[in-house]
Amino acid sequence: MTGALAPPNLKKIKSVVARPASPLRLLVYLALAALVALAVVQVVAIDRQSERTEARRDAVAVVQRSVTALTTVSAKSLDDDISRMMKDATPGFRSQFEKQAKAFREGVQQGKVSSKGSVTAAGVSSITDRKAVVMVAADGTVSNAVSSGPQQRSYRLRVTLKRSGDHWLVSGMEFVS
Repeated sequence: MTGALAPPNLKKIKSVVARPASPLRLLVYLALAALVALAVVQVVAIDRQSERTEARRDAVAVVQRSVTALTTVSAKSLDDDISRMMKDATPGFRSQFEKQAKAFREGVQQGKVSSKGSVTAAGVSSITDRKAVVMVAADGTVSNAVSSGPQQRSYRLRVTLKRSGDHWLVSGMEFVS
């Protein structure tokens, strides 16, 4: 038969299969298996580290946005300012704020308060899959009806976040010294 495949040499195959592996060959196979396992562990660890880095970055971004909104208010744009503050809030935090919103509104409007704030530093204090705590330093320039001119203010805050789906939401905010 031309062009047909020749049957395999069964004697040769049987001798290779029947021959026990040498200790050196067995050691090489074990070493290769260990290297593959180590590579898989490393890939998983790198992927997990990347996820943690992204979670930290996302948490800090939410806090920067929220604290900037908190420290940037004006009697002229108060409704929009409050909406920006509550954009990244959990329902519980939003509810807490709403209990104090009337007094906050009155204070800003009666005092003709205008404040422009910015976050100068923010860092994650602790983080898990579901919760993060971020420490924040912010500065603001505040003007009001009783001051002779703009005043510089410095704020230090501890902001607690909870994970909601793929997003971090502010669940608590407190001023610290």
